[in-house]
Amino acid sequence: MKTVISLFTVMVLSASVVHAEEKYAPGLVAHYFADPVNWEGLWPDSSSIPGDEPEDWTFTQYRYSRVEPVVNHRFINKGWFSVRWSGLISITGKEEGDSKGGLLSGAININPGRKKGNGDYFSIDGDVIDADTIREMTADADGIAKVVVLTPKGNANRNGLEVDGFPLPLQNGTKYTFTGEAITYRLYNDKDKGGALGHWWISLDGVEVVIASDGGETKRVRQAKGTSKGKETAPKKKYVFEMLADDGCRLYIDGKRVIDDWNARWEKDPKALRRSKALSLAPGNHDIVVEYFQGQSLGDDDSDPVQLFWSSTDGKMSRQIVRPEILMHGAVDRSSSLRK
Repeated sequence: MKTVISLFTVMVLSASVVHAEEKYAPGLVAHYFADPVNWEGLWPDSSSIPGDEPEDWTFTQYRYSRVEPVVNHRFINKGWFSVRWSGLISITGKEEGDSKGGLLSGAININPGRKKGNGDYFSIDGDVIDADTIREMTADADGIAKVVVLTPKGNANRNGLEVDGFPLPLQNGTKYTFTGEAITYRLYNDKDKGGALGHWWISLDGVEVVIASDGGETKRVRQAKGTSKGKETAPKKKYVFEMLADDGCRLYIDGKRVIDDWNARWEKDPKALRRSKALSLAPGNHDIVVEYFQGQSLGDDDSDPVQLFWSSTDGKMSRQIVRPEILMHGAVDRSSSLRK
């Protein structure tokens, strides 16, 4: 593992030389690695805790890479794996935001309809998911969506969705549309061996999400944005980064490791929220690498989150998710060096 760290540390340090010339695309590049045995929920029934130390099995078997707009996930029933996000964070030095976290999070039982368009269906980016679709699924599904539509049918009491940490009440028989630039979703069955339709759930996590109902009610899950006036250069500003992770996580800014806890942590353990020291960062683009592993499943309410937050020490920007519009990546972040 020490060799891997030195490889990408050297890489991100050398990348800073070309920041001014390279063109960047939105989002971070996520490189996923599987545990050689326990992947896609295939952990043994006899134990929910890996027998080996995380250092021995993480980042050993590369599976795939994809661009993700934000580090705000719930890896329910995903199995044991590790992931490395790589890219840049753009800082203006004038970030501001109120104390509301602006978070849509949680899960709801979907109870899919038996026929498309019969009023009790749900859809993801226009693709209707009904009972037949669910029955054909051989594994859980996750991804990033812009529009999720669902209509609770007798399952509003099995609703764990929250806005800013408070319950989001939904009415049975009412269609709700969730719209945002980057809504992380996971469609999963809460039974280890697969269950009936009533055991299917969808988890949703997002910022800047508009929630509208067919009754005309609209709510906005607001994420405060940074502001910039004029072209003057802002001085360095101090920021604190935090990660909520079940299990281990690390954070590197400009090649420096600022959060490091490569241990299994249950999400409801206070130690699952890790915090960096205050970092003095100048306006501009800064290299960012986020590492995470998931290696156990402790209970039915275990959703295996990983979320990246930040705040400023001057009090002008309270704790909030690092939003998608300030995260980007270049060619170096897609390098095979990060897949080892």
